[in-house]
Amino acid sequence: MLPHNADTESPLDLAMPEQPPRSRLYALPPAELGSERVEGMTSYLVRLARAHAVNPRSLIREELVKAADDPERLRFVARYTNYLRTIDGIGPHARVFAALMTELTTVSTLRHLTLLPLADLLPHNGAGLLVRKPCWCPECVAEMVRAGSDATRPLVWSLDLYRVCHRHRRPMVEVCGHCGRPEPFVPTYPDLAHCAHCGASLADLGPPAEHPPATAMAVWVAESLADLIARLPELDGIADRRHFIGFLTAAIAEHTGGNQARFCEGIGLPRWATKRWLAQGERPTLPQILAIGYGLGIRPAAMFLPGPARPAQMSRRLPAKVRGRAARPRLDAADRRRLGKAIAGAANDPADTRSLAELAKEVGLTRSCIKYWFPDECAAIRRKHADACRRATAARVQVDRDKVAEVVCAMVTQGVYPGRRKVNEVLRRHSASLAGPDLMETYRRAVKEGLKGIASR
Repeated sequence: MLPHNADTESPLDLAMPEQPPRSRLYALPPAELGSERVEGMTSYLVRLARAHAVNPRSLIREELVKAADDPERLRFVARYTNYLRTIDGIGPHARVFAALMTELTTVSTLRHLTLLPLADLLPHNGAGLLVRKPCWCPECVAEMVRAGSDATRPLVWSLDLYRVCHRHRRPMVEVCGHCGRPEPFVPTYPDLAHCAHCGASLADLGPPAEHPPATAMAVWVAESLADLIARLPELDGIADRRHFIGFLTAAIAEHTGGNQARFCEGIGLPRWATKRWLAQGERPTLPQILAIGYGLGIRPAAMFLPGPARPAQMSRRLPAKVRGRAARPRLDAADRRRLGKAIAGAANDPADTRSLAELAKEVGLTRSCIKYWFPDECAAIRRKHADACRRATAARVQVDRDKVAEVVCAMVTQGVYPGRRKVNEVLRRHSASLAGPDLMETYRRAVKEGLKGIASR
């Protein structure tokens, strides 16, 4: 035994190192964060499901729905997966998913996998924001596969105006080259490198095809959007309407001496465009911001970040609209009187419960057109149609409830245990299912009452 030596002896250091907080789900690091190839929230959701070896939609139902303040809303989103495209944007679904995924994974940067840093600048349903169908660049997917990493879907691919891959100068692809079907935003199997329908590789370029060369304008738009996505962490908190108004006011004063109409004409916008933002409080859309940046020869992100001074004069005029829109119908006084009579008749007829879309189709106009000319009548038509839909839904739910009780009673009477699978098989013939919480509660109550009746005999 060594002799006791007070000078050289030191007490044991029993202090435990600080442990990171535990997370419900795997704290998966986002791919390419802070770069132009940062993945979107839909891509992160698929990769997280892959890390847990589960169906991405099951991950939503079993984890996110349970943690949500409004579970029914997330169940609806998971059931109708086309709504999942909006979790890459700036709307309510994006906010809910970003908050829930941050809470469950403890990864604090997931907000930057969406367009939420631009939520105070752009309208959440503005023109040219999100794609209607997923698109991808086969060459980019091939590079991911060759690198041995999980294929991702960069956030910039979710933008509707991103039509050309700025890295490979080729058009984005919207359908599988083998089966010709579009891809879901969130596939059943967690793999973004293969077709969700036929299993073919999305990196397959297929037979050589003649693609028109990308225009200089299309390439500039793609590069500007990629730069915008790469700078989202820097833009968070400063890319808002107040800073945009300040930049626009200074640019108008510098280039045209405060003449708004001449400024708009100089960059190819309508003469009245700036009045909507400066005087009427409207938010600019992404195509309009790109148009201003193109006219001034700067990237859109430079409008909000400190950098070099703006050019002394406007460098170029927009060669074409960044995003075209349908031609507006022209109505003279006689057309408005005729249309007003038809709209007022539909609004005042309690038996007419057609939707505004059906009415617009009948008169040969768009909904936005008739809402512009007859806002009060259109509001009454929408309310009446919504009330009719609620009544029809309530009646249909009651019919389904009666059918569930009838099926359970018939099985109990025949001496057959009314299991959920058996009851569901019968309900499917009547276009019903126990998937909904209302019918499931009706089923449980009917089974309980039926078994109670048997016990009392």
